[in-house]
Amino acid sequence: MPALLENQRFERYRVVQYLGSGVSGESYEAEDTVLQRKVTLKLIHPWMILPDAARRQFFREMQGISLLNHPYLAAVLDYGEIDGRLYVVRRYVTSGSLLSSDGRLWFQPPFSISDAIHYGYQLAQALEYIHKRGCLHGTLTLSNILVLRGPNVDGEPGFAPFLLADVGLANFVRRFGQPQVQLLPITSAPEQLGKRVTPASDQFALAVILYFWLAGRPPYLGSPEEITHLKLTETITPLSSFNSHVTFEQESILRRALAVYPEERYPSILAFAEALVATLIPPSKEVPQSDLASQPAPEFERVPQTEPALFSELELQPLEQKLENEKAPDLEPVLQAEPQFPTISEPVPEPALRLESLATLEFTDIPHTEPPLAVEIDLEQQSQPQPTPEPLPQPTPVPLPQPEPETLPEPAPEPLPEPAPEPLPQPAPDVYQPLPQPAAEPASTPQPETSGSSEPQSSQPEEALELATPQPGISPRLIISLPGSAETYDFVLEREETTIGRAGSDDVLFDQDESTSRHHALLKHEDDHYVLYDQRSANGVFVNGQKLADDTGYMLADGDQISIGIYELVFRCTTPELPNRQMHFSRQK
Repeated sequence: MPALLENQRFERYRVVQYLGSGVSGESYEAEDTVLQRKVTLKLIHPWMILPDAARRQFFREMQGISLLNHPYLAAVLDYGEIDGRLYVVRRYVTSGSLLSSDGRLWFQPPFSISDAIHYGYQLAQALEYIHKRGCLHGTLTLSNILVLRGPNVDGEPGFAPFLLADVGLANFVRRFGQPQVQLLPITSAPEQLGKRVTPASDQFALAVILYFWLAGRPPYLGSPEEITHLKLTETITPLSSFNSHVTFEQESILRRALAVYPEERYPSILAFAEALVATLIPPSKEVPQSDLASQPAPEFERVPQTEPALFSELELQPLEQKLENEKAPDLEPVLQAEPQFPTISEPVPEPALRLESLATLEFTDIPHTEPPLAVEIDLEQQSQPQPTPEPLPQPTPVPLPQPEPETLPEPAPEPLPEPAPEPLPQPAPDVYQPLPQPAAEPASTPQPETSGSSEPQSSQPEEALELATPQPGISPRLIISLPGSAETYDFVLEREETTIGRAGSDDVLFDQDESTSRHHALLKHEDDHYVLYDQRSANGVFVNGQKLADDTGYMLADGDQISIGIYELVFRCTTPELPNRQMHFSRQK
């Protein structure tokens, strides 16, 4: 039976209705008759008067909690003692908590991954604020998360629908009182079984809530004894089996926050939330694409503006002024065009051959410069008087030596195949030996150079490019194959030491296989190479089918296959392969 009735006065507060009870006490909707506002009145441990030492401790703790002021916290408005009964007054929210009818209607799990992580990040900010001021929540559950508004239908940025309430109240009653409900909530951490509460306990509780928001069910199901056993053994159903959109990295982060020992979790609850936020795919960058699309626009406008201006000037001005105008803005096309036309008129055979050779080698450059200039100059030479071509033969000797060195290197590749056939027939008598036979195959490749030099030259660089191009784009990483799935996960090796195992503190977490040890393997970066060590695991570490010894390490090379339990890993790295890469190194302790 509630301790207070409707319309009953409690100090300056008038009770409107009974809301419910919990571990810490009973909650009522009340009216502040002095300030004329609705509040939530909470009687602490109303079924029994606490001893004097406990009441003094209550005032010491509430003095710090009442000073907390954060946008994601329900502010404490008043606290005190009347007739030996302790009470706390906080902000009233009409919609209630996530367990109310409105909360269950508006926020039905599973949430989208983005919403769940962002809501969890907001709660983590409030809890981090509490921890930095020496306080703990101690009992984070759905009943302590108040609902301010409905879901974010309009996609409002920075949408915050929740408030965190009842900081430290349930923890206080469990330490100094006799709670009517002895069972711990499902969000309680394993260390709370021994009445030990740390900031990592709030991290564990938030991870349980995030799992519930993503999967639509809690990570532990069963009787209280079964749930305790699941927590202590870190037995959790894979989150990806309920939500296929959850990545392997996101599930690994949640599993680390759900570790048995607080030391194996993240150093702070904010670090845990930030790790989850970092896994979200960033939005597409539309601004740089629009900038890139707008930059070439003026360049294309300038090109057509210069060409018609030159043609119009050539038609209206005499030939001498046209030549001067052509030399001023563009020196290169004028010098190339002027020497070619007089050479064609005087020595017909020689420039014809040179122009044909140039046209075959540089076909893209000649048609751009010759056709427009040739047609205009021929038409103008017929209409204008003949003294105009007199300055034309003057620059003829200047460009003539320019194409000559271009034609000279053409016969240069001809003497190259001459010395090639000389050493080729020499290894012919060695063909009968069994060992040199594979060497004779690559030696036969340069022979077709005498008949067609283009075929061997094109094949050799292609093979070199195939070997060289993929390496620069690969950073040291482990390609992990999930058990029973074709999906792979890339783990980039950024640290000097990378731990692999089933413990929540491991960098690479393999928690879906009981045959994997808690600290199974260690990957070290030593002397620009990566060396793999077996951490005295129960079932061993296999590289390319060979089991590693406990006290020795194996220097990995690009493409090595690693087997740890049911997990398959492929090591990829750009470090060049050494001939003695199979050497084993002693463990560095």
